Amino acid sequence: MPTDSLPLVRIEMPRKSLASTMVGMRTWLDSHQVRPAVFKIAPTETGVVFDIQFLDEAHAKLFEQAFA
Repeated sequence: MPTDSLPLVRIEMPRKSLASTMVGMRTWLDSHQVRPAVFKIAPTETGVVFDIQFLDEAHAKLFEQAFA
């Protein structure tokens, strides 16, 4: 399946929140037994941006509600 057709969640945050947010994301993914199909992180001028794609639209929506 091409990744450009997968549901995408984009989360932007300041750098100072990076460590705690990554721990929270990992904990959420593990507790919901969800594995993202694609997980990318990139620096921005003011912080970082995560692009996370899921195989299931419902997982994407739940993740977005928890972190966006």
